[in-house]
Amino acid sequence: MKLAKKHGPTLFLVIMVFLMVLVMSLVLGFANGAFAGGFWPAWPRLFLIAFAAALPTAFVARKVAMAAVAKLTE
Repeated sequence: MKLAKKHGPTLFLVIMVFLMVLVMSLVLGFANGAFAGGFWPAWPRLFLIAFAAALPTAFVARKVAMAAVAKLTE
């Protein structure tokens, strides 16, 4: 199944957020020593919470960043 090209930027953003949340939740879990205390059963819930917070943030940040770049460039 292929999506229309107009959905490309949104799909890119969703994939980017998914990968970043995946890596960051694993890294922060490791840094906080969560692997020793039953991290793997709890991680999917933590991932979903982080994804739910990161996705709308990324949509807003993209709009803010695009506006800032437009003002700072010719």
